[in-house]
Amino acid sequence: SVALMLGLVFGSAIVILSEQLRTPVEVYRQRLRIDSITGAYNNRYFPRLVEEELAQNPDNLLTLGLIEFNGLKDLHDTLPVASLHWVLQRITLLLQKELRGNDTIGRWNDSTFVVMLPNTPGPAANTIFERIYQVLSVPIELGQLGSVVTLDPHIGGAEYSNNISMEELLEKSDTALNQARRDNTKPVYVWTLKNPFWQ
Repeated sequence: SVALMLGLVFGSAIVILSEQLRTPVEVYRQRLRIDSITGAYNNRYFPRLVEEELAQNPDNLLTLGLIEFNGLKDLHDTLPVASLHWVLQRITLLLQKELRGNDTIGRWNDSTFVVMLPNTPGPAANTIFERIYQVLSVPIELGQLGSVVTLDPHIGGAEYSNNISMEELLEKSDTALNQARRDNTKPVYVWTLKNPFWQ
């Protein structure tokens, strides 16, 4: 009975200790995936999410979109860090409100976010991106500074089709974003294989 009691005590201690060790590992792993400022996925982990989605659902439509904010480029040198972080968090919240639950948001670089829209063809994604553009074109008020921030968004997207690679999908999205940068009258473009020209 003493051996049984000792076994129970040591067994419980090992279970508790392993659970204590596992939690920090999960927290650390999550930190490697998430952008610490916005709470969106970071640019190192986001491509893996897209590849996993394509591997699990190779026949489903998927659209990737790059959302660039020209207004953010100047803010990095002019806004206080806390205010800049608040603006980035506000952008993330606005994107979450406009997207569906299975859509994914990532922070691509200092002035660009990336979104993945599973089961979404190019024309439907174009409608979603135009709605996002309208929402993010409204200036954000910085009450504590008594000023407003104009984000000046441009959006380029690409529809996954014909088994193109992850690199090609990103390249097509970037090409569409370049076109959106050049045309101020229509700052949303989506590339599709069926219509390789801008739609």
